[in-house]
Amino acid sequence: MPVVILLILLMPCCLLPCLYPLTPTLPFPLLPLLPLFLLFLLSLSLSLSLSLSLSLSYLSPSLAMPFEFINQNDSIDSTARKRIRRHVALGRNAGKTIDRRRRTVVERQRQERQDNQDSQDEKLAIEYPIDDGLSFPVPLSGETRERARKAFFFFSGPRFSPELHDALKSTGVSIWVQYMLSDEAYFHSVMAISLMTVDNSPAIALRHLSYTLRLLNQRLTGGQSVADNTIAVVVSMAKCEGHQGRFRQGVVHIQGLRQMAQLRGMSVFAQTKPALAQKMFRSDLEYALQLGSRTLFTVQEVKTGSQALVGLDTDTEMDTLSSLLDDLMTFSALTNGALAGLPKIDADVYHDTIILLGYRLLALASMGGGSLGQDDQLLYIGMMAFLTSFLPRMDRKMEKYPLLREMAVVAVQSDPSTKQLWAMFMAGVTIFQTSDDAWILPMIRNTVDCLGLYTWEDSEETISQFPWVPALHSANGRTLWERVETWTADSMITTQC
Repeated sequence: MPVVILLILLMPCCLLPCLYPLTPTLPFPLLPLLPLFLLFLLSLSLSLSLSLSLSLSYLSPSLAMPFEFINQNDSIDSTARKRIRRHVALGRNAGKTIDRRRRTVVERQRQERQDNQDSQDEKLAIEYPIDDGLSFPVPLSGETRERARKAFFFFSGPRFSPELHDALKSTGVSIWVQYMLSDEAYFHSVMAISLMTVDNSPAIALRHLSYTLRLLNQRLTGGQSVADNTIAVVVSMAKCEGHQGRFRQGVVHIQGLRQMAQLRGMSVFAQTKPALAQKMFRSDLEYALQLGSRTLFTVQEVKTGSQALVGLDTDTEMDTLSSLLDDLMTFSALTNGALAGLPKIDADVYHDTIILLGYRLLALASMGGGSLGQDDQLLYIGMMAFLTSFLPRMDRKMEKYPLLREMAVVAVQSDPSTKQLWAMFMAGVTIFQTSDDAWILPMIRNTVDCLGLYTWEDSEETISQFPWVPALHSANGRTLWERVETWTADSMITTQC
């Protein structure tokens, strides 16, 4: 086959000698076409040789060239591949300045956008939680669990008046919340209080109380009679009885707490378990105010481990109404300062202060006030009324103090004075009821007329010379003043100074 192809290619060359003699005889116009004719013959010979080659390759596969696949992955390593890419990039990036710092900034911004997107996706993923995460000491489901959740959030909130929110700060999780989530007996007692306070379901509350008493009796007869969680349950039972107004029946729990504390060692217990001791002292104080009796714990025992703002250095035997009035004025000023923007007061410290002031007042005189003169009784009832405004019930409502009210009715029957005006307004916003308007309103009208006070602002300025917290007392004080003015418009009175 190669010989045939060679002959076809040499054919134009063989025709040249034959054509050369004819050149003189050719007409002159055809002479320039002779090279074109030779090129035509040459291309024709090339086409014939190529067609002949392809035909022979199909007819005779053994004469065709073999196909081969070249694999460069095995022969080129990573270093060679890098050099090839660098060489190729030289032409594309020729004359350009590559700012690697800018590339790093762009990559970082891209990564930040990706992180923000991931974070947003995560937020969307947890927007609707499957469960509240609360784990109670007893299995619950359905409506019972919903009641337990309501009780948990009710007891985990602050126990002081909402008006004092800007003055006080709470630190950490209360041990009482921890007891509710870990102790079965305490859980049932809290459920009972919540059902009486929030849900108004006394029948279900009694069922939880029966569970509490059964578990409490098992502990008292066993080896946990003075354990921390047992004391916590007894405190809760005292609160439950007090919330129902059953103070005479519930005082047995206060007596039991006193015995438990003595068995534990009162001084050591108050120092090592301040939260439990504080609740015991608070319950003892509330029962004493309701029953008109002395407290079962002493002032000195309350001072042990106390963080009160005032009164810790006062000698109990040398305590007087004057020194107590000074401490109440200091306490009032600290509260007003915190409400005005000064550093907040720790809620436990604040609570310790109120309890110690209450114990000192009850230690000076019994609720009957028989050991005090007329002028001292007026000061005493004003200070007691001021103190009770910081002792709300579990539902944050003001507690009623029947014995303290009876004492106040007698105490305010005195000559008109700034002290009498303060005592009447202080009792009027705390312990007096609307049923007392018939006699207290004309008495207030007579006193303000004698003092030349004709507006609420003037009266409050005078009252503020004594313990007074406007954030807690002003709203109710203004309401009382408006009732006085309404009564005055409908009545004819004669001022007696």
